[in-house]
Amino acid sequence: MKKQIATVLVLALALVLAWKGKRLPNQANSNDPRAVIYEMLTAGKAGDVDRYVASYADPMAATLRRTISAQYLREGSDPVRGVALSDPQEVSANEARIEVKFIYQDRTEAQMFYVSKNAGGQWRIARTEDSHHAETLVPYGTPIRLARRNR
Repeated sequence: MKKQIATVLVLALALVLAWKGKRLPNQANSNDPRAVIYEMLTAGKAGDVDRYVASYADPMAATLRRTISAQYLREGSDPVRGVALSDPQEVSANEARIEVKFIYQDRTEAQMFYVSKNAGGQWRIARTEDSHHAETLVPYGTPIRLARRNR
């Protein structure tokens, strides 16, 4: 009986930790500079051009407003299986650098995002660097038995 209670408690704790880990920062009431990147990713997946562009600072926002469509955003988001964001690295009091890894079925790409606070104190994506291939030990979707064999 004690073993069953311990198992239930461990599973409950694991569920709570998993749930907490999946929560995304809310841009409306967050000082976390990663929140604007999560907002941009969410808007892109939904094809919401206005929300997507609102995540960027000018002049990037002005360029995006003229050049992207809802279909473009959805098609660009479809192959992405997951993302991983680094902890923000402070560049200055109002600017941070965040590495974003985009996980695809066949590869992982990393891209550096620079976010800055606007006059209203909200984080916006100010600029990005070109993406580059990031090494992965085990490709996305590899069955565990194959991953163990290849080590």
